[in-house]
Amino acid sequence: MNFFRKFLRNNLITVLIYLCFILTLYAPALNKPDDLNLSEVGKSYSSTEDLSGSDSITNANEIIHFIQVTDTHVNLFDDEPNDTLEDLLKNVIKPLSPSFVIHTGDITDGKQSASSIFETEQKEGEWEIYKNLLQKYGYWNESLWFDIRGNHDSCGVKDLSSPNNYFYQFSPQSAYLERTGKKRVNHYPLTISGQTIHLISFDYYDYPQAGLPYGLYGTLNDEIIDQLTTILKNIENMESSKVILFGHTPTAGLRMLDDSKEKFKSIIKKYDVDLYLNGHMHQTNCEGFTLSDENPLLELELASLKQSQYFRMGVLNEGLFSFSDQSLTDDSPVIVIANPKDAKYLRKSEPLYNMKNQQIRVMVFSPEEEIDYVKCIINEEMISQEMDHDSNNAYLYFATWDPSKYDGGLHDIEIQVKLKNNKEIWNKKQPFSLDGTRKWLGAGYSKSMLQSNMINLQLGWFVFLLVYFIILQTLFPKLFMFYLKKKKQVSYKKFKQEIIDFEQIKTFNLLKIIKDHVYYLIYKNSQTSTAQFIYLMVIGIAILAVPITVAPMIDGIWAGGWTTFTVFTHDDQTTSHFFPVSLILGIFFILLIYSPTLQLFTSVNQSTVTNNEKKRNYYCPNIFYVFCFIVAIITFNVMLIGGWGVVSSFLSFSLMWPSLISLIWGITIYVKAFKNKSNDGDSDHKDLDLDDLDTNTDNSNNVTDKKNDYDDDLDQPSLGSSSSTSSKNNETSD
Repeated sequence: MNFFRKFLRNNLITVLIYLCFILTLYAPALNKPDDLNLSEVGKSYSSTEDLSGSDSITNANEIIHFIQVTDTHVNLFDDEPNDTLEDLLKNVIKPLSPSFVIHTGDITDGKQSASSIFETEQKEGEWEIYKNLLQKYGYWNESLWFDIRGNHDSCGVKDLSSPNNYFYQFSPQSAYLERTGKKRVNHYPLTISGQTIHLISFDYYDYPQAGLPYGLYGTLNDEIIDQLTTILKNIENMESSKVILFGHTPTAGLRMLDDSKEKFKSIIKKYDVDLYLNGHMHQTNCEGFTLSDENPLLELELASLKQSQYFRMGVLNEGLFSFSDQSLTDDSPVIVIANPKDAKYLRKSEPLYNMKNQQIRVMVFSPEEEIDYVKCIINEEMISQEMDHDSNNAYLYFATWDPSKYDGGLHDIEIQVKLKNNKEIWNKKQPFSLDGTRKWLGAGYSKSMLQSNMINLQLGWFVFLLVYFIILQTLFPKLFMFYLKKKKQVSYKKFKQEIIDFEQIKTFNLLKIIKDHVYYLIYKNSQTSTAQFIYLMVIGIAILAVPITVAPMIDGIWAGGWTTFTVFTHDDQTTSHFFPVSLILGIFFILLIYSPTLQLFTSVNQSTVTNNEKKRNYYCPNIFYVFCFIVAIITFNVMLIGGWGVVSSFLSFSLMWPSLISLIWGITIYVKAFKNKSNDGDSDHKDLDLDDLDTNTDNSNNVTDKKNDYDDDLDQPSLGSSSSTSSKNNETSD
């Protein structure tokens, strides 16, 4: 407890900043989406006949299902992703016969070698594996399989006509894209069971596209927005709920130039298009924000097939979209409750009032075993012991119900499925509402990222940390103490007393700790030696002025990545990329290198021990900063050496070199201070002698016996313990 109290007391504001940084990664997900007014949604649909009590489904063949897959990362150096894709094609897609399949990018891995982390090279062999698998199972068909480039499929590609732009050679859509001009936004109209589904894909990746991780983020620009606008204008008699947008990257991870974001939002709102399927983040249960003015899309990120072996089963039921995400490793049947749909995913474009008019509808997919029965329970009340199996749709089960019983608020529906020759019962439970009430998606890092503009969030934190640690914690204390010494202000007396009170505080009065900590922090941080102060300012400026990484960008061309941009020259043309990855590195550099360096420099330089404290309580809190150093060194070395090699690490001046120097210097003064304290022994206590503020600017732990030039102006008795301990401090001084 003493350890924690001392650590918190001496590092309170720093700890609070670290906590705030972590919390902001979760905070955006705390917003609950607005409930919907059913009288304002699904305007393009006419009211339908009430079939909720019907014992048949006359339009069962119009209920269609499709599959989404993403981030397959077909690989020349690892057969596992290839086997996983074949397993999906053979054991899921082929036997379940979806109306179509959407692949949302990162089709291939595009790495230079088996050990590469970032070294990128488009491999024709990987694309051949992809094409051969689709041909083998009958999905090399432009009316069945719809795919789009991801960042891995684009990195290292110079331009649209580059020989290594293999997507336009090995996609099932290659002939269609050739006919339509290889646009950034493509429209695929499908007529299935008498209804038209409009698939619209987005290619966010520019030319030339740099290698990883430079090419991690896509761009939403005017070209994409103009092409989307033209497509939506040309769709006649559009029922917006049957428009599915898909692309590789969530909109939160896109670089939006100028006013592109506002233009995009206005187009989405104008045409009431609000469903966007994507991947990229490799996260499970990573839904996006639902239909707000800030984020007018329901973004549904799907976990990767390569890592999580996930696929998505989507169902379109008379304008209502429902889905279920499932892993290939899960041997349970895929259960999609088509009506009533999940209250977390209610959309403005859907005819939500149709939920009351329809029967309870459930799609159950079990490619290997026959289904024994399907039960339905609402609010723990049995609705149907055995749901009816529709004769026109092999996967559809339905039951009659009285929707008027569930008019207000949220309710729970549970579906239980038992397979023949299997004792286990599988169930799916979800909330629903018939009055437009939405359910909160829930918090989480992944959800939060999709509900915020990640690039703006990164930039905001980078600027704040830069200003706080380098200016307010490093430069300001030095200038402030210099000002006090020169002016000999009377307020210095109060300043000294606050530090003494803070040193002897015994309570957890948070407000008092915060108030006194500000005074103490100014004093403590002003005591760095001249060499340490200059070093801290130099590496602070280097974060902006020197490349944080130096690495190959494309075709062996090297470039420096600053914290806010990357510039490289290619074919006599200079290209600038906003480089959020460098921005992330800059943030972690400040948190894991700069801040710990400052804390170690200032904490071990001063004698801040209170009465009868053991020396381990004095030094242990500083181990946290040494731990930060070690984590940072490992992280940055793995990224630089593992990503681009030793040369890149050696050239990354503002990342690697300050990290190594700070670690060595920090440990050196830490060990030296520990030895000095051990030599002093534990018999005598040394309070902080504030009479020597202007002279104690070296690395020593001892307080000198010099008098300040302005001591005559101070009332020593009023300082309490300071005057009473002055002689003892001088006696124990080296």
